[in-house]
Amino acid sequence: MIREARRDAGFTLVELMMTVAVLSTLLMMVMPRFTDFQRSMAMKASARNLATNFRLAQQRASAANRPCYMDFDTSKNAFTIWLDRDLDKNYDGVDEVRAVGFIYTDQVAGIPGVLLPRDTSFESTTFPKGIRNLPSVAFASDGSVQNGGEIVMKDSWGRRYKVEVTMAGGISILQKVGGSWVE
Repeated sequence: MIREARRDAGFTLVELMMTVAVLSTLLMMVMPRFTDFQRSMAMKASARNLATNFRLAQQRASAANRPCYMDFDTSKNAFTIWLDRDLDKNYDGVDEVRAVGFIYTDQVAGIPGVLLPRDTSFESTTFPKGIRNLPSVAFASDGSVQNGGEIVMKDSWGRRYKVEVTMAGGISILQKVGGSWVE
């Protein structure tokens, strides 16, 4: 009786191999969806980070009681935020540069700034060209926007997010789903 109990207590090699085969098959089916999920979350994080930088520029303008500009170099997929401390409407050594997130770059048309993640780019913008001849958002010292608009970001897999800035200073993020923009 003891011998029979021992034989039934373990798994056979065939049972273990079948279990490994089933788990491997399930893993192969799940991995592409997981990878797609990771890419989707990375794109969403990029859009949120860009919106955070808009809010940073808006807050810096209000806190310093000076205009703050957010300029976009769409050819380099980079942007910068600078506070016009001396009110001369020109970036110089007196002015302050700030931005958060992404990867820092040495130059965005002469000012340190940040790059978008590798698989993300600026697709289009409706912001007018500003002081530095780049698409720009100018936040007034009261936090309002002198020129509203939007910027569309896309990734290598076709996902698109739009960050809008209204004249009242509202900042929103929309995702393109099918043919329409949704929050």
